[in-house]
Amino acid sequence: MTTNRLTVATCQMPVLADCRENGRVMRTFIAAAAGLGADVAHFGEAALSGYGGVSFSSWEGYDWEALRQETEAVMVCCREFRIAAVFGSSHPLSSGHLPHNCVYVVGDDGSLLDRYDKRICSVRDCRNYMPGDHLVAFPLKGVQCGVLICMESRFPELWLGYNRLDVDLVFHSTSSSLKLTADTLFSDIAIPMMQAHAHQHECFISMASWCPAYQEFPSAWLRRSGRVGCLSPRHEAGIIINCIADEPEKDAFYAMVRQSRRQARDGDRYRDLIQPDPRSLQRQAL
Repeated sequence: MTTNRLTVATCQMPVLADCRENGRVMRTFIAAAAGLGADVAHFGEAALSGYGGVSFSSWEGYDWEALRQETEAVMVCCREFRIAAVFGSSHPLSSGHLPHNCVYVVGDDGSLLDRYDKRICSVRDCRNYMPGDHLVAFPLKGVQCGVLICMESRFPELWLGYNRLDVDLVFHSTSSSLKLTADTLFSDIAIPMMQAHAHQHECFISMASWCPAYQEFPSAWLRRSGRVGCLSPRHEAGIIINCIADEPEKDAFYAMVRQSRRQARDGDRYRDLIQPDPRSLQRQAL
């Protein structure tokens, strides 16, 4: 029988301006995910804090102490149920500086393992957040993981960065739609784009999005082949459970593919094959 290395609960929930209510819902989801046998619960962008410039107009009067308390409560919940969590929030900086749009990584012992800060920010984001400057790679039960946030799905260089770090699972936290009442172009291309990233970089992807009254696209699980493993029902809160199986032969195959593409991308494969030839330089001659 095939055993599982890592079981992931991709959680789709509504996100409000009230971090107290967001925290309460998150803890309910974490407990449910643990009951379903998950090793890690994954949530969308700014799931705990609410989204600056979207959930509320500015940080003026924001209750940062309440957010700290709710973050600590989520960490306690992870320790209680022995489950890791990857969730979007906002990380306050020193006085005079905007916060980071971040994703916290909490271990199943309740410890804070790392934090990823959104690097590619929209014009609106830049009015509410300070961009980050680093990738984050961390192991969960032997699976090397990375994190991206929302519009960073559109930037191949970030995926390539995780490819170079041999990341096998990318947690993509997004807000999906914000105040939509109809589909957009991105409703059609969001999932195919993630399929392409999964296939091109030989990685699994957990994409956790919000579910407001009208959801632009659903949360999803993508296999490293590029195939869709599972989609959440649109417009509904819920959890999808997916597993990364212990498959040494497939692991070796995908590692070989990744290495081969890396050699092609870096030019190592062709360095000794390209020889000087004057006819090679004559591009306007038959």
